[in-house]
Amino acid sequence: MHNLANLPQDEKDKLNTDLAASGIAYKERLGLPYDLYET
Repeated sequence: MHNLANLPQDEKDKLNTDLAASGIAYKERLGLPYDLYET
């Protein structure tokens, strides 16, 4: 396992984008409402 805090900022941004996209896809599968600008 890697320490994500040691990654460069652009890599962290990519991870955050992937995480947000996977969360939206999960909610869509379950038919739940989601907000694109949720924090």
